[in-house]
Amino acid sequence: MPRLVKLQEEHKDKVVVIGPHCQNVGQTDVVALCKSWKVNFTITDNGNVNGIDWKGIPKSFVFDHKGQLIFNGRPDSDMEKKIEAAIKAAPDWLVGEEPYTKLRSQASAVAARKGLGKALAECRTLAADPDPATAQEAKRLLDRLDPYGKDLLSNARTLEWSDPAKALELYAKASSLFQGDTIGTDAAEALKRLKADEKFQKELSASQALSRVRDAAEGLKPCRNGNPLELATCEACKKKNAALIGSLVPGLRALMQKYAGTNAAKDAETLLKSMGG
Repeated sequence: MPRLVKLQEEHKDKVVVIGPHCQNVGQTDVVALCKSWKVNFTITDNGNVNGIDWKGIPKSFVFDHKGQLIFNGRPDSDMEKKIEAAIKAAPDWLVGEEPYTKLRSQASAVAARKGLGKALAECRTLAADPDPATAQEAKRLLDRLDPYGKDLLSNARTLEWSDPAKALELYAKASSLFQGDTIGTDAAEALKRLKADEKFQKELSASQALSRVRDAAEGLKPCRNGNPLELATCEACKKKNAALIGSLVPGLRALMQKYAGTNAAKDAETLLKSMGG
C-alpha cells in the first residue's frame, strides 16, 4: 500500500492508480485503513479485466496511454521501470496528442508547465480569433487548461482538513502556475487565509507529525512474502514487527494526546488499532 501511495504522489499528473479490493474484509475496515494510510488513489470493490490472470496477492497491472497491458506481476522495481517507460512514451496529457501550428509557443509553454496563467489568458482571447484554425487550437488548449486550474483549487479546498499539507501544496502550485490569472489569484488568497487560521495550523502540525510516523511504518513487513500485513489479527506479523511497532506506538499515543480533536489524531487512533495497539 505505501508503495502505491508514493507512486501516485510522484506521478500524480501522469499516472492513475486503481486498487481493486478483493480480500474478505468489510467495507468499514477497508475505508478506515485507507484513511489511516492516506491512500491517494481509487479503491474499488473487487474488479476484473477479461483475459488477465488475477491470481496472487499482491498483483499489479500496468496499462499505457493507449490501454495496452505492458506489465503483469508483483508491484516491484520492474513494475516501476515499466511505468517510467510508459510515461516517457506518452504525449503530454495537458497538451494532448494533436499538433499545434498556430499556438505552438503556448503549447510548448504548457508542456513545460511554465506561464500557464499567461497561456490561459491568451487562449481566452484567441478563442475568438477570426482565423478558424487559430480559434480552434485556442479552444482546444483552453478546454484543457481551465479545468486543470479549477480542479487544483477544488481539490485543495476539499483537502484542507483531511490533508492540510497536500492542500497547501495544491494552492501553492495553482498560485505559481496560474500567476496572472484569476485561478492564481484565488490560490494566493487561500494561502494567506490558511496561514492566519490557528485551527488549520494545528491540523497541519498534527498531520505532519502523523506523516512522519507513517514514513517509519513503511518498514513494517508481512510475516511471509505474498501474505498481507495483518498486525491486528496475525500473531506472526506482530512478532516479526514487534521492535518497530514498539517504537511507533508511543509516538501515535503522544500525537493523539497533543492534537486531540484533530482529524490527524483520529487517523492516528485508526493506525494504532491496525497495529494491534
